[in-house]
Amino acid sequence: MLRFVSLGFSVAVMGVNVLGSFIMQMFVVFTIQRGITQLSPFEMTGLLGGFTKFSAFLLEVVNLFEWRGDGANLGLCDDVRCLVYRWPNIGSDDCARDMGMSRVQLLEIKEGDGDQRLDRWFRRNFPQVQQGQIEKMCRKGDIRVDGGRVKSNSRVEVGQIVRVPPLPDTPAPPIVDKKITDADAKMIQACVLYRDDQIIVLNKPPGLPVQGGSKQHRHVDSLTPALRFGYDENPRLVHRLDKDTSGVLVLGRTRQMTASLTEAFRHRETRKIYWAVVAGVPHPKMGTVKYGLVKAGGHGSAGEGEKMQCLHPNEVVKTPGAKRATTDYAVLSPLGSRAAWIALVPVTGRTHQLRAHMAEMGHPIVGDGKYGGSGQENLGHGWGAQLGGDISKKMHLHARHLRLEHPATKAMLSFTAPLPEHMQRTWDQMQWDLRDVELDPFEGDE
Repeated sequence: MLRFVSLGFSVAVMGVNVLGSFIMQMFVVFTIQRGITQLSPFEMTGLLGGFTKFSAFLLEVVNLFEWRGDGANLGLCDDVRCLVYRWPNIGSDDCARDMGMSRVQLLEIKEGDGDQRLDRWFRRNFPQVQQGQIEKMCRKGDIRVDGGRVKSNSRVEVGQIVRVPPLPDTPAPPIVDKKITDADAKMIQACVLYRDDQIIVLNKPPGLPVQGGSKQHRHVDSLTPALRFGYDENPRLVHRLDKDTSGVLVLGRTRQMTASLTEAFRHRETRKIYWAVVAGVPHPKMGTVKYGLVKAGGHGSAGEGEKMQCLHPNEVVKTPGAKRATTDYAVLSPLGSRAAWIALVPVTGRTHQLRAHMAEMGHPIVGDGKYGGSGQENLGHGWGAQLGGDISKKMHLHARHLRLEHPATKAMLSFTAPLPEHMQRTWDQMQWDLRDVELDPFEGDE
C-alpha cells in the first residue's frame, strides 16, 4: 500500500513540474501569434529553454524503466522518486558529459553502509573528490539526501537516497603507501592494553596526536595499519584524546563495531575516569563543575586549534555555539596548598572540557600551556601551571580508567592504563602511592 502511495505522490509532484513548464511554454507560443519578429529576447530565451527542458523530460519518461542511478534495481517507485528529484537538473547531464564530468546520480545507501557520516561515505565511493569539495557541494545544495539539504557531517542511514552531482571523470589520486617504520609499529603495538575480535584498547602515549592535521603526519590514525592483527581493514577510532593527554583509547576493528562502541559510550554505565595534577587544592574536596563552553576562536602556534571559553550556565542559551558541560572532580591527595592529585569524570564530552573547567576554577592542570599560561590565576602559589623544580613541564592529564559494556558479548569490561613516565616521576617525587586511592572515588557518592 505504501508503495503505491509513494508512487502516486511522486507522480503528482512530477505532474506539477510538467504542468508549470508546459504553461510557461504555451505562454511563449501564444506570443508568436503577434509575429516571431516581435518576440523579445526574454521570450525567445524562454521558448528555447522551455522546449529543451520539456523534450529532455519526455526522454527521461521514455527511459524510466531503463534508468537506475548507480545500476541498482531500485524498483518503479524509486525510479519515479529519482526522476522527481532529478527534474531541476534534467538537461544538465549532457552538458556535464561534454565537460568531462559524470551525470547526476542518485545512489541508495546499502546494507552495511548506514550509520556513518555523509562525507566518509562520499569519499569511499568517490575517492577523487576532496573533503573541501564535498563541503562546498553540501553548502550549495548540490549534494542532497532524500531531496533535502544536508551538511557534510550529517549521518546517512540504510535506504536513503543520496543525490550526487556531476563529478570530474578523473581517476582517484594515487594512494601513497606511507610505510610505517618498524620502530613506530612496535611502539603502537606495545601500547595495546586489550584486544579481541571486535575491540582494541590502547594506552596512548603523551605527545602523539589521535588524528592528523595540517602539520601532523604521524598520529594514531596513521599507525592503525600496524594494529590490523590479521584483519583486512584498519581499526577505527571510537573517541578522541588531546595530543598531550595520555591513557585509555578505544578502537573498533570493524566499521559496524565502531558505530556500536560509539553508541555504548553514551550509555550511563560507561565510566571514564581521568587522573590529573593541578596547581593548588580545589575546595570543596569533591564537587561538580557546570560551566558552559564556547569556542573562543583563533589558533595558537603551540596549541591544538581553538581555545574553549567558560560561560556561566545561565549564559549558555544566550550564546551562539555554546554547549553545556559538566565535570565531576575529587581531590585524591593534596600536597599542602601547592598542588593536588585529583580524579575527573567528564559527564559530558566537550572539547578541552577538563582542562578549561579546572583552569576556570583557578586550578589549571600542571603542564597545560594553553589553559595554564603565565596569565592564568593559580590558587596554589600565584600564576601559571608549572610547579617548578624537577617537576616535568609536560601535561599531567591521563585517561586512567574506562568501564563499558561490550556491544557484542554484553560483558562489562574494565581497563586501567599505567601512568606515563613523566607523571610517574611526579608521583614518586610527591610520594603519592597508587595503592592509597580507590579506582573509582565517585562510586560511593552516586
